[in-house]
Amino acid sequence: IYSFFSIFHCVPQDHIWWIVLKHKTGTIFLYNLYTPLFQRFYSSFNFAFSLVEQNAAQSTFKRVAVFSALRLILTDLFCSVPGRLSLLSSTSKYKVTIAEVKRRLSPPECLNASLLGGILRRAKSKNGGRCLREKLDRLGLNLPAGRRKAANVTLLTSLVEGEALHLARDFGYTCETEFPTKAVGEHLARQHSEPKETSARKKMVLATKQICKEFQDLLSQDRSPLGSSRPTPILDLDIQRHLTHFSLITHGFGTPAVCAALSTFQTVLSEMLNYLDKHSSGKTSGPTPLRKTAEPQSKDGKTEKTE
Repeated sequence: IYSFFSIFHCVPQDHIWWIVLKHKTGTIFLYNLYTPLFQRFYSSFNFAFSLVEQNAAQSTFKRVAVFSALRLILTDLFCSVPGRLSLLSSTSKYKVTIAEVKRRLSPPECLNASLLGGILRRAKSKNGGRCLREKLDRLGLNLPAGRRKAANVTLLTSLVEGEALHLARDFGYTCETEFPTKAVGEHLARQHSEPKETSARKKMVLATKQICKEFQDLLSQDRSPLGSSRPTPILDLDIQRHLTHFSLITHGFGTPAVCAALSTFQTVLSEMLNYLDKHSSGKTSGPTPLRKTAEPQSKDGKTEKTE
């Protein structure tokens, strides 16, 4: 083995130890360590071997020289996929990274070859499933034949993360520019605009705005992995893992879409407050009614007519 291969680099990435092996012919192969007791090596030569030493990740490396550092980055491009929601005149292509493919194969979705091939637009290609599995094998990503999906399939399942984010941005822009926030806010405020209800109603709206803001602040701290980014978590892991689950199921569409809806709701509440403030001040400090002036009277008590 040592006469044919040399280790280029060994690096932990995304909780997986990756080894880059260089054949004496110059060909580069990828090799990942799932356990220290049994390893499987994938190559185009269909050559496989096992490392069964108890501490293989250390003892083997000591006997092999490291020539240079070559890091496997999960943000490397896996393929480019045409969008599903674009019109024919503006078809976009979205980049799919190795990390995104890994997310689709991992919980909570655990997609099978058929669904993953459909997302990556390889379902109709000849031997698409087999070629996809072979490519994933070379990257150390396991996609066994006959695998059953773990989550329900929705329309969002068919979208790659780039297109899901694009859809979320367009949804947010449409909510901000087209939703009738002023009309809806004033309509809701008119239902309870009686003077005796105004004060209590304003307190309710202000309390609702505060709760909504706290919810928005929470979602703004979501650090779910998406696209090529893997940000450092800010929230407690107990809540972050639930937000990450939601993001994985919706391919990144969920949290931005909820934030857009909450922002629209905040604007509606602000319009309600404006309406209540304007009409309550109008009723309390409106124009004073004209007083009737006393009609001039004559000395004998009879009213005099004035011209």
